Amino acid sequence: MGTGYNYKCKKCGCEFTMFLGSGFLGYESCEKAKDEILSGELGEEWKTAYSSTSRPAICREKAVFICDCCGHWLRDDLTVLYAPDDIESVEEIFGSKEPPYFWFRGEEDGLFRIVKQTEKACPECGKTMRRANEDDFAKFPCPECGEPNAATAGILWD
Repeated sequence: MGTGYNYKCKKCGCEFTMFLGSGFLGYESCEKAKDEILSGELGEEWKTAYSSTSRPAICREKAVFICDCCGHWLRDDLTVLYAPDDIESVEEIFGSKEPPYFWFRGEEDGLFRIVKQTEKACPECGKTMRRANEDDFAKFPCPECGEPNAATAGILWD
């Protein structure tokens, strides 16, 4: 399931929509991320982290990243590699099969922890960006004039 937000700037009237998550493309996105990790396309750090993780799980989805230094934001892929926190529980649930790919944040279920995730450098100032949270979406800056705006509507999509 994906989520999205509609915005209309109160100052300049600019309208924009952000679609986040992965919807029904989640499995394919995660499978592609796994292939990129194993081929080394995402770098040796990712490949090493994946191969040294027992029962790894992957999530890839669209997310918004924000720079706390200059306020720049962008929507891009977020790839997260998870490891089980409790191997016995994971084996009880999944048996000998590989844990599934996630279409959600795997750490929320308490069975997995984040091993590695995408880091983005701000294209404007070079500082490390962070993933936007719910509070950020309540005051998102207009891409045209920079005025903070609240979403006019939420969207759920597949």
